[in-house]
Amino acid sequence: AAQAQTLTVEFYDVGKADAMLITTPQGRRILIDAATNKEGKALAERFALAGIGRIDVMIITHYDKDHVGGADKLLEEFDVGTVIMPTYDKESKQHTQFEEALAAAEGVEEIRMGRAETRIFDFEPGVTFTVTSAHEAGYGADEENDFSLAMRLTYGGTRFFLTGDAEKARQRELLAE
Repeated sequence: AAQAQTLTVEFYDVGKADAMLITTPQGRRILIDAATNKEGKALAERFALAGIGRIDVMIITHYDKDHVGGADKLLEEFDVGTVIMPTYDKESKQHTQFEEALAAAEGVEEIRMGRAETRIFDFEPGVTFTVTSAHEAGYGADEENDFSLAMRLTYGGTRFFLTGDAEKARQRELLAE
């Protein structure tokens, strides 16, 4: 099949939760966040119906249930190449289910972003993904949102800036960088 020559970004309607799928010109699939447990099941069904068998990169911005909830289901049902996630602990059913599914999945590369870390991923020529983790906790009232990985996706002259649930002070810091 001929490959598309464009990059597509799909935002899924998963209520208040987050999930978006980027498909690169060479057909790589990058999923950012996995909605809630319930919506994650709906995403899995949707991907299966679309003929998606592999998620090349899954990025979990942070461990709130509306971002990590469906990740276990996707790890169980799809071939996942790499998972990029922040490094912090959260005591929750959804985070535990995610970690258990990740441990059980075979051949998944795990990239845990440490504090104040920036990594640049060149997934293919012309598609650059810069992922930055938080410098410190406690920017705002809901500091866990400020643990969100922030991403800048560059494709030709088009750039996307994705901040997970980062609060205003953290967003200002990211824009300054």
